[in-house]
Amino acid sequence: MAIGVLALLGFQLVDSAFIARLGTAPLAAQSFTFPLSFLIIGVQVGMGIAIAALISRTIGAGENERAKRLGSMVLMMGSGVIALLALLLGIFQNVIFTQLGADETTLSYINRYWWPQLLAAWLGALLYFVYSVFRAHGDTQLPGKMMVLSSAVNLALDPLLIFGVGPWEGLGLPGAAWATTLAFSTGLVITGRRLILRQWLEMTGLYKEALVSSRPFMQIAGPAMIGQLMPPWLPCWRLRWWRPWAKPMWRPGDWQAVWKRSH
Repeated sequence: MAIGVLALLGFQLVDSAFIARLGTAPLAAQSFTFPLSFLIIGVQVGMGIAIAALISRTIGAGENERAKRLGSMVLMMGSGVIALLALLLGIFQNVIFTQLGADETTLSYINRYWWPQLLAAWLGALLYFVYSVFRAHGDTQLPGKMMVLSSAVNLALDPLLIFGVGPWEGLGLPGAAWATTLAFSTGLVITGRRLILRQWLEMTGLYKEALVSSRPFMQIAGPAMIGQLMPPWLPCWRLRWWRPWAKPMWRPGDWQAVWKRSH
C-alpha cells in the first residue's frame, strides 16, 4: 500500500518531467494549476477518510446491509461534490488563473490543458473513493496494486500522447492530462468490476440512509478536508495577499500602509 501511495503521488512529477521537454511556457502553465489540483485532492482525501471511517465502523457493528448502502451513497455523493467543484473551477478558470498571476500566453496553454485535467481529477477522485471502500472492507492490497498499475499506465502514455508517435505529432500539454485520464479510467474499470463482484454496493434505501448518515459523514469529512487543505493553500493565500506591498526590506510606517490598504 505504501508503494502504491508513492506511485500515486508521482503522477504530477512524471507529467512535469515530460512537460518540461515542451518548454518553459507549458511547464509554467501546468505549475499554475497545482493549487487548484491540490484543492480537489484535499477535498477528495477528506471525503475518502470519512468513507473509510463510516463503512468500517458499520461493518464492525455487524450492519453489513447498511454498509452496502453507505458504499453506494458515499460514492454517489463524493462523485457529485467533486464534479460540481471541477465544473466551477473550469467555468471560472480565467478569473482564477489571472488572479494567480498568469499572463495571456500562459492562459492560452492553461485553457487547452485545464478541462482535460479536471476530467482526470474527477476520475481520480472517484477511483480514490472506490479505494476507500476497499480499505473499509479490509482489502488494502488491491488499491495498492491498482495505484502502481495506474501510475505505470500514465508513465507509458505520457510520452506517446504528449510528443506523438510516427507522423502524429501528439497533443502537447493536454496530452499529459489525457494520459492521466486514461490511467485512472483503467483503474476504475478493474476496481469497479471487483466492487460489483464482491456485492459491496446496494442501491435501495439510499434516500433514508442519506438522511441518517449525511451529518456524521460531514462531521468526519469537514475537519479532514481542512487539515488537508491548510498546508498547500495557506502559503498561497499569504503570498497573494502580501504581493502588492512586498518590498526587499521593511521600513518604519510600512505596517501602517499595509493596514490602511487592506481595510
